[in-house]
Amino acid sequence: MNEESERPRKKRMHLTMKSKQEICQRKQINTSLSITELAEEYNCDRSTIAKILKEKNKWLSKELTSYEEKIKTNRPVKFTNLEDALSIWTQAIGLCSEAWRNVTPQTIVNCWRKTEIIPLTEWNWQNQGIQEYNENSKLITDIEQLVSDFPSNNIQLMTANNYIHLDDTIETEEVIIDEEEIIKEILYTSNSDSCNEDSDIEIEKISHSTALEQCKSLLQYVEQQDPTKFVEEQDMPRLQSLLRRIQSNIYQARQQKKLTDFFVHNS
Repeated sequence: MNEESERPRKKRMHLTMKSKQEICQRKQINTSLSITELAEEYNCDRSTIAKILKEKNKWLSKELTSYEEKIKTNRPVKFTNLEDALSIWTQAIGLCSEAWRNVTPQTIVNCWRKTEIIPLTEWNWQNQGIQEYNENSKLITDIEQLVSDFPSNNIQLMTANNYIHLDDTIETEEVIIDEEEIIKEILYTSNSDSCNEDSDIEIEKISHSTALEQCKSLLQYVEQQDPTKFVEEQDMPRLQSLLRRIQSNIYQARQQKKLTDFFVHNS
């Protein structure tokens, strides 16, 4: 066996488009750079370097994209429709990524206000829960103070039996009425009932959805007014709390707690 056959065969090396362009640029700048030196530096055969330099005009004039720089082989496209679809999807993903990079925190806040996740204006809504808790605590304190101020000498312990027979010791006056007075009382009661029926006006029941729209209109009206002249700062959280309670009633009304509720709501 000769020396050439015993030498291990060099593994074929695939160069990227960026490397091929770089080889042509270096050869153009330094003409004394030999093919052997380039082959050893890029760990490939001399024939590969010679083929690349033969097509130097193509590589030097080509503007590579970030994707093309990483491609090692430039094979013809087999499925053109699939290639076009993948290209469109890639561009769409890039546009979405660029759009999200341009989204600011203020844009997200405006979106949440539009969907009414947060109040439309800058009111003191963050401290609303704390304010309601303080009001409830003050109410409990006032009630406890009233109970403690109630005079204890007026409170008498009484058993259930004593409570039942409490009126037994009260003197009553027996009054005997005749038949005419009974008829007169009955007729007077009947006339009073008929008058009350005529005077009663049937009030139309307002639906949850109507109440919700009216409350939103009221809230929007108040927000458009001058807060220093028309409304106090603590009024807005109360209106917003009322709006949330109406929305909660609508949600609870839509829940089917019993099997028969389906027929009631859809009748």
